[in-house]
Amino acid sequence: MVYELFRLDAIIKTKASKILNNLSINPGGSELDTNRIGRNNFVVVKSKIDKKVNDLIGRNSRQRQEFSQTEIDKIQENIESIINQIENEIRNATS
Repeated sequence: MVYELFRLDAIIKTKASKILNNLSINPGGSELDTNRIGRNNFVVVKSKIDKKVNDLIGRNSRQRQEFSQTEIDKIQENIESIINQIENEIRNATS
Protein backbone atom coordinates (compact mmCIF):
# COMPACT_ATOMS: atom_id res chain seq x y z
CA MET A 1 0.00 0.00 0.00
CA VAL A 2 2.82 2.44 0.81
CA TYR A 3 4.29 1.77 -2.63
CA GLU A 4 0.93 2.58 -4.25
CA LEU A 5 0.71 5.89 -2.37
CA PHE A 6 4.29 6.77 -3.35
CA ARG A 7 3.50 5.85 -6.95
CA LEU A 8 0.33 7.96 -6.91
CA ASP A 9 2.25 11.00 -5.68
CA ALA A 10 4.90 10.47 -8.37
CA ILE A 11 2.20 10.23 -11.04
CA ILE A 12 0.59 13.46 -9.83
CA LYS A 13 3.94 15.29 -9.86
CA THR A 14 4.69 14.01 -13.36
CA LYS A 15 1.26 15.03 -14.61
CA ALA A 16 1.62 18.52 -13.09
CA SER A 17 4.91 18.94 -14.96
CA LYS A 18 3.28 17.68 -18.16
CA ILE A 19 0.48 20.24 -17.91
CA LEU A 20 2.96 23.07 -17.47
CA ASN A 21 5.09 21.80 -20.35
CA ASN A 22 2.08 21.42 -22.66
CA LEU A 23 1.05 25.01 -21.93
CA SER A 24 4.62 26.38 -22.12
CA ILE A 25 4.40 27.69 -18.55
CA ASN A 26 7.54 27.97 -16.44
CA PRO A 27 7.20 25.64 -13.40
CA GLY A 28 9.20 28.08 -11.28
CA GLY A 29 7.16 31.10 -12.33
CA SER A 30 4.27 32.51 -10.37
CA GLU A 31 1.66 33.65 -12.90
CA LEU A 32 -0.77 30.89 -11.83
CA ASP A 33 -0.58 31.96 -8.17
CA THR A 34 -3.61 34.21 -8.43
CA ASN A 35 -3.91 34.48 -4.64
CA ARG A 36 -0.32 35.78 -4.48
CA ILE A 37 0.68 33.57 -1.58
CA GLY A 38 4.14 32.79 -2.88
CA ARG A 39 3.51 29.46 -4.59
CA ASN A 40 5.25 28.62 -7.85
CA ASN A 41 3.33 27.33 -10.87
CA PHE A 42 4.29 23.71 -10.21
CA VAL A 43 2.88 23.86 -6.67
CA VAL A 44 -0.30 25.56 -7.90
CA VAL A 45 -0.95 22.88 -10.54
CA LYS A 46 -0.07 19.99 -8.21
CA SER A 47 -2.46 21.45 -5.62
CA LYS A 48 -5.24 21.61 -8.21
CA ILE A 49 -4.67 17.94 -9.08
CA ASP A 50 -4.57 16.95 -5.39
CA LYS A 51 -7.87 18.77 -4.77
CA LYS A 52 -9.64 17.09 -7.69
CA VAL A 53 -8.28 13.68 -6.60
CA ASN A 54 -9.55 14.25 -3.07
CA ASP A 55 -12.92 15.46 -4.36
CA LEU A 56 -13.22 12.35 -6.56
CA ILE A 57 -13.03 10.01 -3.58
CA GLY A 58 -14.59 12.29 -0.98
CA ARG A 59 -11.50 12.86 1.14
CA ASN A 60 -10.06 15.98 2.74
CA SER A 61 -6.51 17.13 2.22
CA ARG A 62 -3.81 15.42 4.28
CA GLN A 63 -5.66 12.09 4.27
CA ARG A 64 -3.68 10.41 1.49
CA GLN A 65 -2.09 7.92 3.90
CA GLU A 66 -5.61 6.69 4.65
CA PHE A 67 -6.56 5.95 1.02
CA SER A 68 -7.78 2.41 0.43
CA GLN A 69 -6.69 0.33 -2.54
CA THR A 70 -10.16 0.79 -4.02
CA GLU A 71 -9.79 4.57 -3.79
CA ILE A 72 -6.32 4.45 -5.36
CA ASP A 73 -7.70 2.31 -8.20
CA LYS A 74 -10.52 4.81 -8.77
CA ILE A 75 -8.02 7.67 -8.91
CA GLN A 76 -5.84 5.81 -11.41
CA GLU A 77 -8.88 5.10 -13.59
CA ASN A 78 -9.82 8.80 -13.62
CA ILE A 79 -6.44 10.56 -13.54
CA GLU A 80 -6.30 11.33 -17.29
CA SER A 81 -9.74 12.93 -17.16
CA ILE A 82 -8.70 15.02 -14.15
CA ILE A 83 -5.49 16.09 -15.91
CA ASN A 84 -7.34 17.07 -19.09
CA GLN A 85 -9.87 19.06 -17.10
CA ILE A 86 -7.20 20.99 -15.21
CA GLU A 87 -5.16 21.61 -18.34
CA ASN A 88 -8.24 23.03 -20.08
CA GLU A 89 -9.09 25.20 -17.06
CA ILE A 90 -5.58 26.67 -17.01
CA ARG A 91 -5.52 27.12 -20.79
CA ASN A 92 -8.83 29.01 -20.67
CA ALA A 93 -7.73 31.13 -17.72
CA THR A 94 -4.42 32.15 -19.32
CA SER A 95 -5.60 32.84 -22.86
